[in-house]
Amino acid sequence: MRGEPLSVEALSDITSSATRWELAPRRPIVALAFTGTYRDGSRGSPDAARMRAHVAAAIEAWAPDGIVLDFAALRYRWGDGLIGVFETVSRGALVPRPSAIVRGPDSAAGLGSLCSSEALFDDLETAVRSVNDELMRRRDEEARIEDRLAMAIVISERLGIQDALAVAARAPTAYTEHHLHDWVTRLWQIDVARVEIYRGSDDDLAWAAALPGALAIAHAGHARAAVALRPAAEWPLRLTSTPRW
Repeated sequence: MRGEPLSVEALSDITSSATRWELAPRRPIVALAFTGTYRDGSRGSPDAARMRAHVAAAIEAWAPDGIVLDFAALRYRWGDGLIGVFETVSRGALVPRPSAIVRGPDSAAGLGSLCSSEALFDDLETAVRSVNDELMRRRDEEARIEDRLAMAIVISERLGIQDALAVAARAPTAYTEHHLHDWVTRLWQIDVARVEIYRGSDDDLAWAAALPGALAIAHAGHARAAVALRPAAEWPLRLTSTPRW
């Protein structure tokens, strides 16, 4: 009986090289530059596997706060396997890592079908600066909201106490599952998990549902039995003047 030799290099001709950037103290960013050809569609699965391995190895070796995926020299037309490469950037992280993607002449069209324009850059230094700026925004925001972060839930005054309790128990889980990749929500989930519950009219719930990141919760025949709001350190006066449960 003999085991089959395995090699990541045998999966694909795509290679990578890494550079470390530290524009701010103790906020390292690693840029991974990929070279080679990503095969079209499902034929590119081995290419994606090798690229995921490179990203995972970089995170394990250098523990960066941010990642730049540099595809300036990569030939890529189409293939959903690349999504798994993007997801590897934050695998194992408590809070998603800031990241950016550099496109090149042979990858720009394909990447445009997978990524938002805000995530794509035309040169490495601009991409690194963008990731660094996001790291600095997060640092400042963490300092501002430390020990004050809470999720607010506005529950319909039409609900009885038992239904209100059921909604209050379910709403934070529903919200975090719906906004899985929001870093403030993840920070709240990990460090605070404090909830403030308010009792609101139909107008209050309509107002709350229109706020950025809000999630309506259905219960007991009510399409909008409650609204869960993105964790924050302070709230508008309209919310804080609403009666508490």
